[in-house]
Parts: sequence; C-alpha cells; structure tokens
Amino acid sequence: GSWGKVAFGLPCLLIANMVHSGAFFCMLGSLGAVVAGIMKGLQAVAVFILSATIYCSIEETQCVVFFVDGKYGPGLLKTFAMYMVVRGVFAYSVAPKAEALAPPPDVVPGPMESGDPSTDKKYQSL
Repeated sequence: GSWGKVAFGLPCLLIANMVHSGAFFCMLGSLGAVVAGIMKGLQAVAVFILSATIYCSIEETQCVVFFVDGKYGPGLLKTFAMYMVVRGVFAYSVAPKAEALAPPPDVVPGPMESGDPSTDKKYQSL
C-alpha cells in the first residue's frame, strides 16, 4: 500500500463506519434491542460466509475445514454456531407476535379486577 491509498481509504472507512453505526442506532430506536441483536447475529453469519468464500484461497485459517488430521477442525464449531444463529432467527421470525397473543383492546377489567378500593366489593366489606 501507498500513502495515497491509505489517505483515500481511511476517510472512506470512517464514513462507512459512521453510516453503519447511525443506521444501527436508528434501527435500535425504532425496532428495539431484540431485533438489533437478531440483525447482529445475521451480520456475523454473513461475515463468516463471506470471509470463508473470499479469503480461503489466501489464508488457510479462513477455510471451513471440518476435520484436520483426524480431529475436529475449527470449521465444525463455526458452522454449528452459524446454524444455531440462523435457526434462532428463523424461530424468532415465525413466532407469533405479542400483539397476536394480547387480549383484544375492548376487554376492560371489571370492578373486581380494577384494584381500586373505592370500587371493589372485596375492599368495601372490610
């Protein structure tokens, strides 16, 4: 690398990181922490797959190798972790939402359920 490439690449990296962080915090504010965590998990899976695809021919440690010299390789554990993340994302996406499980909005608690001593009969008898 030359100084010119570094001088060009560093501001580009800074801007890309700022945009990424801003988008993440906007998502965090509008969708919540759980969805942000789910997206970070998917990001980790994408990094795992892309690094194995792009860098395997350059760096052997980036390859997904299940067995090395008759022993389990690091790729087996990474692939299992990736599988668990994808499975968790799928389970979260197909699970019924809280709104679907909540009672309809026209259901209001009756006088025995309000918790107000002035209206509850159980408190008036005391």
